This record gives sequence, C-alpha cells and structure tokens, in this order.
Amino acid sequence: MMDQQFDFRALLVKLQDCLSDNDRRRLHFIVGDTIPRQLRDDPSLGGTLNLLETLFDQAKISEQDFNYLIQIFREIHCYEGVRRLQEYQLAKNDGRTVRTESTVSDVLYDNDTDRVVLNRTSIVNILGDNNDQAQNATPSPDDKENNKHTGTAPISITSIKSHGKIVNFNTTIIKQTLKSRLTICQLVLLLLNIISILIFIAVVITLRNRSCAGDTIHHKEVLIIQQGSLYGDILGGDGFDDAANNSLTLNENLVSVKASWWYDTLTTVTFIYSNNASSQHGTGDPIRVPLFSGEVKLSAKERFIGVTLYKGLRDIVNPFKPNGTLIIVGIQFMTSTNRMSDVFGSENGTKYSEAFPNYQLAYVKGRSYGFIDGLQFIWSKPQSYNRTTPISKMLF
Repeated sequence: MMDQQFDFRALLVKLQDCLSDNDRRRLHFIVGDTIPRQLRDDPSLGGTLNLLETLFDQAKISEQDFNYLIQIFREIHCYEGVRRLQEYQLAKNDGRTVRTESTVSDVLYDNDTDRVVLNRTSIVNILGDNNDQAQNATPSPDDKENNKHTGTAPISITSIKSHGKIVNFNTTIIKQTLKSRLTICQLVLLLLNIISILIFIAVVITLRNRSCAGDTIHHKEVLIIQQGSLYGDILGGDGFDDAANNSLTLNENLVSVKASWWYDTLTTVTFIYSNNASSQHGTGDPIRVPLFSGEVKLSAKERFIGVTLYKGLRDIVNPFKPNGTLIIVGIQFMTSTNRMSDVFGSENGTKYSEAFPNYQLAYVKGRSYGFIDGLQFIWSKPQSYNRTTPISKMLF
C-alpha cells in the first residue's frame, strides 16, 4: 500500500511538468468551491500540490481511484496528463494476479496409501489415447471399501485406477452430442446462406432502380460544410449552437447581424437567420452597459463570406478571474458584394480574420454569458455535379 501511494504521488509530481500556467488556472477553477478559495487562487506549483493534497483529504482521489483526476485533466484539455494517468491505471490493473482454476479431481485410494488425481488436461489426453476403446472396468472390493471411508461418489462414465489399472471412457454420449451439434450448425449455415442470397438480390434490384431514376436527372447538388476555428476562451461562459437552438436546416443561412457595445467592449450580438429565427448572445454588466448599436443586413442574393474578430483582456465582473477575462471585444463582416460592415465594438485587441474561398457563412456556435467569450463560424458551399464530373473536383 505504501509503495502504491508513493508511486502515485511521484506520478502526480511528474505531471506538473505537463501543466502550463493556463492549465493550472483551469485546474484550480474547475474543481469548484469544494476547495478553499486561498488554494484556488494560487496557481503556482506549491498551490497545485496543496490542491491535490486537499483532494486526497476529501477522498476524491486516491492511489486506487483517481478517475475524478482523469476527468479534470480531460476537461482542461491536458491530454498528456490523461494519457499518463491512464497508462498508470492500466499498469496497476495488470499487476493484479487473478487466477481461476477449474479442475475435475477424483481421488481414489488403493490400500489406503495410493491416490490418483485427474484434472481436465489429463482427461483430454486419455480421451485421445483411448478414442477407439470402450471397455467397462469393475471396481475392486478395495475400491468400494475406500469409497465408503472417503465419501467419494462412484463414477458412472469413467473408471480411474492407479498403479497400472486401466482407464476407460465411454465415448458414445460424446459422439452423439457432437453429431447433433454438427447437424444444427449445418442447418444454421444453410439458413444464413439463403438469407445472404436474398439480401444480395434485393440490393442489386434497388441499385438498378436508383440508376434508372438517376438517368432522368442531369445535375445534382450537395452542400459541403467547413467548420472554422474557435476564437476566444474555450472554458468561459455557456456553450451555444444556433443551428440546434433555432432548428436550422440546410436551406437556412445567416441574413442579418445586430450588435451593441460599450466604449471598448462588445456587449451583445444577435444573429438572425433566413427562417426568421434569431439568437442573442451576451448581456453586458452593470458597469459596461450598451451605449452604441449597429446592424448589417443582406440583400436577396448577398451572403456573408468573411469575418474579422478582435479578442482582448477586459476587467469585467468575474470573481474567478480577478486579473481580467479574455473575451471578444469587436466584430466586423464582409459580404459577397465586397461590402464591409462597421466594426461593432472595439478594435483594441488581437485581430483575427476568417474566410474560405467560395464558402458562405451558415450559422454560429460559441460560448457566452455576460459577454461573448468565444465564437466559432460554420461555413457552407453548394456544389453541383453530374455523372461526368471528375472525382478530383468533388474532393474538399
């Protein structure tokens, strides 16, 4: 037990090399308020070790059970730590010895001194050597007397004797059982073959019918989806998916964007789709209330084809990050008519631009709460093709 505890704690010390400063902050944040505040606010090496010690004291982790720690490392995207913990867990499980022995032992005494033990391997070997023999051996009076004294039940199928006594097996029952099972297997295989032939015929007929129907259609169209990067904090706020929240289909797309902002911070963004559904993200806080607003609308055949984001650190109301929170502070859109919208929010931050040739903006995913913590754009491209379209032109 002491060796296991030492090895596990040594592994935890080595895992500190896998953690960056941001990883430690995420680790201290995700454990929640079950850990004292002074420990969560100290993302140093000593603070992290004290936090782990507290998890030991609270029995949330131990050298026998540390699935809670594996889950934490997975949530903060420290996959190297997850890998090393799982390898340690696998090695620990492989070190346990579990033996299961199934032996059929019959003990016969000869003159109260000799004993024969027959296990499963011996039965198979004897059966192979005596496959063509079927002799019945009658127990001797000494054997009957020994059975009375030892409580051993008489053996009806086999008679086993030691010191040169002949061991015989009655294989009739075994042969009949194998023969009946073989017959059942043959019937099952025949039935499976018939079913396979029927399925093959049905598939051929279906494909032929679809081929005939396809001859009447000269062009077909597919929609290719491209997922952009997530810009912002991957752990901040609550996740949202406009496609799921607004029941968007492949025929819908983004047609309008409204936004409001304070002097240097984007406070709210509202995405409006072609099915008249809309989603607002962000609310602001008592300090940064919305002072300005803007909107960009598309014409009938106009589409959004590019986005520019500004990401910056702001001192918003966030008890978990007293030194500032990384949020989206500004956003700008480009359309298929080369029209640029105004910058909604502030340009005081790190600039990111995203666009894919021939793709249009379909919908938006991301994370938000009081402000916009992160945005991810989903792009689509309609692709027409016919029977003579080269395969290389269909790759994406």
